[in-house]
Parts: sequence; structure tokens; C-alpha cells
Amino acid sequence: MYYYNIAILRLLLPIAGIIMILIGTSVYSVYKALQKEVVILQENDSKLEEIQNNVMTRLSTSLMVLAVAMMLAGCAKGDSHFIVQGKIEDISSETGQILVDGFWLPVREHERFMVGEYVIAEIESRAPGDSYDPDLTTVRRIERGSEASK
Repeated sequence: MYYYNIAILRLLLPIAGIIMILIGTSVYSVYKALQKEVVILQENDSKLEEIQNNVMTRLSTSLMVLAVAMMLAGCAKGDSHFIVQGKIEDISSETGQILVDGFWLPVREHERFMVGEYVIAEIESRAPGDSYDPDLTTVRRIERGSEASK
């Protein structure tokens, strides 16, 4: 079984979260420091306006990065795509599933498959994490193959 799921994204999300915390902390500390300077700079409105623009630019950049991180987190909803290949070990006519490499795969027209036949199936699973739940498994594509096509 070959995984080509979102494992990389799962590794990057905590890193993105740490970066967002650091950016938020730095923007907040700059904002607090500038609040102290506002009293001094009230006489010089142009300098104050320039500083406020800089703070707003940093804040909007942080919000954009946060929006992108949230979008990536939304994409990582837990779907896993993987390939199962091997000989059909068993066929359940009651549930309409075939057993391949230890995985029960729901298929249409299970009658057209035979025990011992070699198949390659592209699977999508909505089960949380790396767990396996046949009820949350969808066979995207299944084709007959040969062991030489490994």
C-alpha cells in the first residue's frame, strides 16, 4: 500500500501555527511600543501617520498569512488517498465488498470479481488519521492487473 496523502501538509501546519504566533506577537509588541510613542509624536502628524501606516501594513500581512494558513488547514480535512493492490482474498456478497491485502473495499458489481484475481484499487478514506474504516472508504478506481505491474 502506497500513501500519497497529505502527510507533508500535516507536518507543515504546526510550523505554520508557530510562525503565526511569532508574527502576531511581534506585531502586537510593535503596536504597544508605538502607542507609547504616539503621545510624543502628536505634534508631528506626518511622522505619526507614517508609523500608523507601517503598523497597518504589518498587521494586514499577518492577517493574509493567517488566512492562507487557515485555508491550508481547511484543505487538510483528513481525506487520505492511497493505492491497494494484490490478489482478492475473499468476496462478501452480503456487503458488496472484496478483501484485498487486508482491506475490505466496497465495489459495485462484486459478482464480476473472482477470488485470486489481481486488482489495483485507488482508495479515498475519510477516516480520521491513519485509521481504516470500511464505511468511510470509497473506491475511486479499480482495475484488473497483473503482479508484474507492481
